[in-house]
Amino acid sequence: MAPGNRLWKEKIGEWLENERRDLEINPVKLFPYLSFDNRLMMHAIIRPGTPLNQPATIKLPVVNLGISPSWTCHIKVYEGPFTGASQPFSTLELRGQTITTVQGGEFKTVELPWEHRLVPGRLVALCFDPLFDPPDVDLVDPYARFNRHLLHMVWTT
Repeated sequence: MAPGNRLWKEKIGEWLENERRDLEINPVKLFPYLSFDNRLMMHAIIRPGTPLNQPATIKLPVVNLGISPSWTCHIKVYEGPFTGASQPFSTLELRGQTITTVQGGEFKTVELPWEHRLVPGRLVALCFDPLFDPPDVDLVDPYARFNRHLLHMVWTT
């Protein structure tokens, strides 16, 4: 392999390093501070148009901006009908869940099995540490996009 062929690997490495610099650890956050990385959401989540009732996977970018590890980071994916602006979690069905460890300052892509069943529908993902970073949401509403524990997507076709 010629040395010139490795240039693209170096450039991608530089780009990733620059992107990671934006995710600075906040020293005030002594406990885990879990969130979905919204900058990568468009590329990480499953695309609408996935065939109904076909097994697929969903990839969720999780980041811990605290300095302590989250030993029990719970990630749950729900799906339900899109009934309007606000709806409680009780109207959503749990489609997948996992528990993983996310170190302080770590970015991790978590992959879960998922099966698309509803059109129109709503997909909701939740990440939290039950002890040190519990979720602060009990229903999905228009302001949910500002909640770091929550990710939601609505599709109509």
